[in-house]
Amino acid sequence: MRLTKAVATDLPYTFQYYGWSIFDATPIISATVASTPSGLTLGSPAVSADGKAVSVRISGGTAGVTYTVTVTPQTSEGYKDPYSVTMEVV
Repeated sequence: MRLTKAVATDLPYTFQYYGWSIFDATPIISATVASTPSGLTLGSPAVSADGKAVSVRISGGTAGVTYTVTVTPQTSEGYKDPYSVTMEVV
């Protein structure tokens, strides 16, 4: 998935895991988020009440740079499944 944001944009982005069989069976209890290259400001990930989505506030970045943002949810059974998107800053 490819997203585009303006340098000044400061919003929560939600990564949904509805319909993913592993997350249907065991809820997400925590998550980590990282970006490469560095330059985006990433907030602490928040797991939805139903354990099926992760939201993270993303701001900053440098115009013209494309970042890879990776969210790694972890279930109550210890399963992890990193999911990456590209985010172009304009």
